[in-house]
Amino acid sequence: MILNSIIEYQLQQVFGLEYLRECLELRMQLCKENKAIKTEYENNEIDILFYQTKNSINKVSHQLKEKRNELSDTFKIYFQELEDLKENKNGNSDMLNNIQ
Repeated sequence: MILNSIIEYQLQQVFGLEYLRECLELRMQLCKENKAIKTEYENNEIDILFYQTKNSINKVSHQLKEKRNELSDTFKIYFQELEDLKENKNGNSDMLNNIQ
């Protein structure tokens, strides 16, 4: 079934984005550590990295929301197709029983 491979691909995208967001959040935590013992230049560079990382997290979070919505839509299609197959199977067997 082609939907199985689409679902698998979309799940990989969602998991990849979740992992990326976790890594970016960890980077933000590490940026905050030991600020007092760093030079002014280092603190300035850390602040720049912090804001770039925060911006990246916002972008990844938006992408993640979109991918989850796509996955949800794909699951709806998948389950609808399963229901249709089940109905067709039951419908065909009922027709066969009526013929006999």
